[in-house]
Amino acid sequence: MKNTKWLSYSGVWQKALICLLVAGIVLAAPGRLLARPYEEVHPLPAAGLAAQEMPLLPPATNAAEQVAPPPSFTGDIRAKERIMLASKAPARIKQVRGEVGDLVKGGDLLIELDHDVLDAQIKQGEAALSLAEAQLSKLLSGSRKEQIAIAEANLASAQADLDLLLVGSRKEQIDAARSALKAAQAQLDLLLAGPSEEVRAVAEAQVKLAETQEVLRTKVQEANLGTKGITTGLQPYSAEMIMFQDVVGQLSVELARAQLRAVTAPARPQQVAQLEANVEASKTQVDLLGLPPRSPEVEKKKAAVEIARQQLELAKSPNTENDLAAAAAAVLQAQAAFQALKTGREDFLLTAPFDGFVAVKHTSAGALVMPGEPIVTFISSDVEAVFTLGEADYARVRSGQGVTVTLPAYPGQSFTGSVRAISPQADPATRRFNVYVTVSDREGKFRPGMFASVAIS
Repeated sequence: MKNTKWLSYSGVWQKALICLLVAGIVLAAPGRLLARPYEEVHPLPAAGLAAQEMPLLPPATNAAEQVAPPPSFTGDIRAKERIMLASKAPARIKQVRGEVGDLVKGGDLLIELDHDVLDAQIKQGEAALSLAEAQLSKLLSGSRKEQIAIAEANLASAQADLDLLLVGSRKEQIDAARSALKAAQAQLDLLLAGPSEEVRAVAEAQVKLAETQEVLRTKVQEANLGTKGITTGLQPYSAEMIMFQDVVGQLSVELARAQLRAVTAPARPQQVAQLEANVEASKTQVDLLGLPPRSPEVEKKKAAVEIARQQLELAKSPNTENDLAAAAAAVLQAQAAFQALKTGREDFLLTAPFDGFVAVKHTSAGALVMPGEPIVTFISSDVEAVFTLGEADYARVRSGQGVTVTLPAYPGQSFTGSVRAISPQADPATRRFNVYVTVSDREGKFRPGMFASVAIS
């Protein structure tokens, strides 16, 4: 058994040695064959065959003269534009339109920040602008006719007062003042002299008449009704009516007696003082009307006339050039403030700057963001291939050169394009240049981040 196994191993080794010898002969044969002349390898044909019918070998070429294959580079697909939308001021996100991967048209609203406070400020600024414009319009239109008429009437009244003071009082005024003085003096004299005999006699007669009527009424009542109130057959009189008639009769008597006492009573000091004061006031008025105007009064009236004249001029020309300039400046200031608020509102409405996709949402609605804090990363829908170029290959690539792009995502397919631009400066870290390639992608198959192989035509 062991001998059989040994014999099998020996056969294997013998076969291996034979294979190695054959391989060596095969590897050495090409050199010998190449060294043999052409006639030994390919025998000459018969003598009757023309020389031109003999096959010819292609001309020998040098390795330096061989054309190098077109260069190929590895890169990736990138979006032509990539931005991060952020707020310019602290604000709360009201809404974010669109999800990751959604296509958004340029100019469409993408992010809306809370702008309620700013809207209130805009309304306030609009009201301030309206007020400034109204004030300027009022200054430009001037005073109303009613205001001018009132100012003219005030001036005429002040001038009349001055003229009256300068000319002196009229005779009618002096006569009226003197008549008032006479009447006041007559009342005082009458009070001091007391009642005349005629007045006293009339008062006494009225008392007697009232007493006589009361006695007569009592007798008639007793004759008609009796002391017990018996009727005469015509109409009964009640006790209440009899009592009423008694009261009326007594009051008539008392009134007549009071009038007599008033007539015969001496004058009271208060009445005398009041009438004396009236007399003195009348005398003062008569004296003032008869005197020439005093200088302080004249100056006061002249000052009133001057004030009225200035008010009339102001009513006719109420505004100076400075007033109009200040009002116009106020309007410009209000307009600038209002426009600044309206422009600031645009910062709270972030729109897509171009057609593209929402690449990343960094936060959501309701979050409070600070200035410069990214909210959404937005990329353009236009893409390009980008690869790097070393110094050794820099001279082999130029702008406008055609390229063929292949993607691992689409095996067996190729896409044509051209070199759009070459970075004028190498990356200091890698010492390589970025090359940007525009690729025809009508079907929209390219996505940023895909690997790409770029072959230069």
